[in-house]
Amino acid sequence: MGKRPVRLAIKIAEPSPGTFRAELDNLSSSWLGQPVTVTYNPPEVKLEVASGAGTFQGEVRNGSTEMVGNWIQGGGQAPVIFKRADR
Repeated sequence: MGKRPVRLAIKIAEPSPGTFRAELDNLSSSWLGQPVTVTYNPPEVKLEVASGAGTFQGEVRNGSTEMVGNWIQGGGQAPVIFKRADR
């Protein structure tokens, strides 16, 4: 069987300098609003889903408009690029 792409969206807010609040949505399923812990030491960023379902490790790039790195889950990893969407 081939691998299926999964559409993920992460919402990150910085209510006060250096303090982040984040949620992850899996747009390919009904797995929405999962709490995420953010560790940010510019340019490095780590996002950990609180349930333990996965982790993103990468860097903030291009004027803070994208995060480039790897999604790590179940012993495997896949390259990911999260792009900023201002809504």
